[in-house]
Amino acid sequence: MAQYWIELIGCGNYSLRQIERPYRLDDPWEISILNIYQMLRQEAQQRNRIMALVYGYYLGEIIQLSVTPRDKWKEFARENKILNEYYFYLGATRTYQLFEKDSKRMYQTLTLTFKAISRMKKSDYRELLQYGNSVADDE
Repeated sequence: MAQYWIELIGCGNYSLRQIERPYRLDDPWEISILNIYQMLRQEAQQRNRIMALVYGYYLGEIIQLSVTPRDKWKEFARENKILNEYYFYLGATRTYQLFEKDSKRMYQTLTLTFKAISRMKKSDYRELLQYGNSVADDE
């Protein structure tokens, strides 16, 4: 956990060009979320750590745009036969919350992964989120 705390301080470099939001707000929610989900899966399969975090962040962002985020995600997952839907939901919403105040910090991480965020114990995640928010507030 301490390793992830250090990363939130911003010790890494910007090695990738930051990508813009991969959807438009006027696009239908279902199309936008499907595209982002597919990009996340592709980047995760290719073990592209930072891009998986980025697409996880945007997936979390678009999930939160819904009036009933969890229900809307469950419906989407059912319609698209998504296995491990809770893993993706938890990872996306946690990644979004963690980097919501400063999304540029994702590009500075050295080892933090979407998978690690998804599988983190609730207590560990809360600690990391609290620490991340305090770091963002100090900047």
